[in-house]
Amino acid sequence: ADIFTKRLGNDQFHAILHHIRFEHHDY
Repeated sequence: ADIFTKRLGNDQFHAILHHIRFEHHDY
């Protein structure tokens, strides 16, 4: 996870996580 955070950036990384959490909000 550390490599992805440094490669994408903190803001983009959190944005992706938030997007995935929204997409899988089926439970």
